[in-house]
Amino acid sequence: DDGVALIWRGTQRNYPTKEAQVAWHLLSREELWSLRLWLYTRRGKWRGFWLPSWNKDLELTQPISSTDTTITISDVGYSTHEEANSLMILTTGGLVYYLRVISGFAGSPGEEILALDGAAGINVTVSDIAMIAYLSFVRFNADRVEIQHRVAGGSSVIMPTLEIPEP
Repeated sequence: DDGVALIWRGTQRNYPTKEAQVAWHLLSREELWSLRLWLYTRRGKWRGFWLPSWNKDLELTQPISSTDTTITISDVGYSTHEEANSLMILTTGGLVYYLRVISGFAGSPGEEILALDGAAGINVTVSDIAMIAYLSFVRFNADRVEIQHRVAGGSSVIMPTLEIPEP
């Protein structure tokens, strides 16, 4: 150290982080403009957002009614390995719902019960569910956005993300 400036030290995190990439492949100028407006609201690394895993992480075994404070899923070891989580429910009709899980415990053999932070507020049958995916709170891990415009039309955007603690 030559004593010219303060020594910089990066932030120390006491939580695990996951890095991933999100990608958009857009076909029209309107879609690209809409994405650009949304990217602008994120302000690079500054503002976080909820990102679904886009996997079938959980499988519902009982229908959900609007007054339910629990949901029943197939046993995946949630009660022993997972902590509080947010979920995205995508229906076969394209509707999207969000739920916050505060805990999980064993139910009937082959099932687990997840306690919600309040009433579900939705009426969904098992056959209506296309996917239940975990949500992660992330931010972009870059301030620079590069948009690749294709000659044949359309555009692509790929951005790295970093999981951060929930607000």
